[in-house]
Amino acid sequence: MRLTSISFFRWFSLDDSYNFEGHNHDSYEANIVISGNMEVTVEGKIINLSSGDILFWSPDMFHRNKVGSEKHVEFVSVHFNFDEKPSVEKELVFHHFGRDKMPLVNMFISEAEKSGYLEGSAAIPLLEAIILISRKSSDTPHFFNDSSAQTYGKIIKVMDDNSVATIPSISEMARICGVCETTLKNSFKKHTGKSIKRYYNDLRIQYAKDMLLEGQNASQVAENLQFSSISYFSQFFKKNTGLTVREFLSHYK
Repeated sequence: MRLTSISFFRWFSLDDSYNFEGHNHDSYEANIVISGNMEVTVEGKIINLSSGDILFWSPDMFHRNKVGSEKHVEFVSVHFNFDEKPSVEKELVFHHFGRDKMPLVNMFISEAEKSGYLEGSAAIPLLEAIILISRKSSDTPHFFNDSSAQTYGKIIKVMDDNSVATIPSISEMARICGVCETTLKNSFKKHTGKSIKRYYNDLRIQYAKDMLLEGQNASQVAENLQFSSISYFSQFFKKNTGLTVREFLSHYK
């Protein structure tokens, strides 16, 4: 199985105001931490990454991340593809690149930034070598396993198992997770810095923006996200973005 293409590459330098809502996509993704630390949630598993750590996972695995306890992180996110389907449906690989192997990571980053990462780029074989090393020498990541983290993982799993339009109510989610509503809310707030309602609203807005930019009109978005009416969707969008749908589209399209 050969790594054939890189579809996305970006260097992030973020402080603790960063809190990515999460998504999934049809390519592999790797996060490589350059400095600081970050908390990555993949399929309900919460993993702490520090300088020199790489974590990558299979397509269509729901994931989100946030800045860790050091309040600042620099990391690279890269999406990539292979020439054939993986032997396992869901793969989650962690590896720590010590000082002796970090030059390889630095070479990949430098090449991707300098020469790009499209077909024929030297960044592709360099990333392939990084992935091969990580698979052959995979380590056990640092999982968050306290009760709060376990509850949070269950919440994310519930959200992932449902569409953004059909996420259960807080009381139903608490029942599914086997905890009271207070424990549910506190666990979620601890790991995201947001209430479940705020997170859910932000998630719906992100989906709405994506749908609008893909060409759906406001009526279609309202229906797909199961708003009771286009009027309610329009009010919700304006309240949460500060823009009307028309203003958003004129600004971003």
